[in-house]
Amino acid sequence: MGEEGRRPRAPVRISLRSIARVMAVSFAVLITILSLTPETEDLDGATDMFGWVMDLIFGHPEMGDKLAHFTAYGALAVTAAIGFAQSARGIFAVFVATFLFGTLMEFGQGFISERETDSLDLIANLGGLAAGIVAGALLGRYLPNDGHPA
Repeated sequence: MGEEGRRPRAPVRISLRSIARVMAVSFAVLITILSLTPETEDLDGATDMFGWVMDLIFGHPEMGDKLAHFTAYGALAVTAAIGFAQSARGIFAVFVATFLFGTLMEFGQGFISERETDSLDLIANLGGLAAGIVAGALLGRYLPNDGHPA
């Protein structure tokens, strides 16, 4: 039997919100691994680009770690807001959940050899979360409830 007797398959539609959910969980896993791994030169090398940016803009390459925290938690928050929140209450819940996650990760570093809890990292996490939540809330407003582009 050839192709003549078969119906064409409908394309699989994956919603943008579903993609954002997968990305948010992936970011959370990555942040957990990076946060709870003992410091090594390889891990320090991951923040070199952020140090270069901070040196270029502000003349303080040592603040690259803070930019890395801001960026990681911003990415987590924007994808979580798009993926999981469709109301103001949902946005607030995502903010609280991601803030608690960031706080737990930061305090967890105090139990890892060669790592320590840093209040400036917490502030950078919070800044990234706030920026990501706002961006996610604004972007999420333009997605229909099923997440498919209009």
